[in-house]
Amino acid sequence: MRGRYPQVFTCYFGRAVAPGRSHVEVRCSNESLKLVGSTSMSCNREGELIHDDENAPYCADTIICSAPVVVNGQVHTRNNLEVGGVYTISCNPSHWFDTKTVIEYNAGDLSEAGYSESEVKCEGDILKDFTCYFGCLAPDFAGGATFPDMAEEGSAPYQMGAVVDFKCLDDAGLDGAAQATCEVGGIGAPVCGACSFALSLVLSFALLLTLL
Repeated sequence: MRGRYPQVFTCYFGRAVAPGRSHVEVRCSNESLKLVGSTSMSCNREGELIHDDENAPYCADTIICSAPVVVNGQVHTRNNLEVGGVYTISCNPSHWFDTKTVIEYNAGDLSEAGYSESEVKCEGDILKDFTCYFGCLAPDFAGGATFPDMAEEGSAPYQMGAVVDFKCLDDAGLDGAAQATCEVGGIGAPVCGACSFALSLVLSFALLLTLL
């Protein structure tokens, strides 16, 4: 049954709600029903109870999800959502999901967006907590390998302050530092083959001159 308005209860310290600063928790007076929407209301300076959501909370015989806990990040709404509703989770700057979370919730999207934002659909089960970790993504380094490998679980790919070594494949030249540190803003990466490419251009040009 929809449309039954919830009961406002629990003022701080059991006293009357003070306009302009107090928040009250909201629940259904009929415990067999579930609260859909905002789980709290506030008292404005005019003495009216208001909520931040576009729609007023209501009680219904339905299945809901509570907003997941997000450490070092935000969820776009703290409201209870019915099955089919979606929570959008985003990490704070310089914080990232671990790779395990990216694989599970973002289909292995290893881009910056994949590590920093996710959508979680309410399917009626309790939603897991999410944690965003302070650190760096893997550096953009083509044609070579980095050491150590990035972390998979319980950390950003590289923790803040981690040192990464670069090595080009096939003995290609390395243009830039062979080592970099994870700092706010990321890990700067060198380029493989830059010297070899420049040398090949010089040799090609020299060969062209001999043919003229």
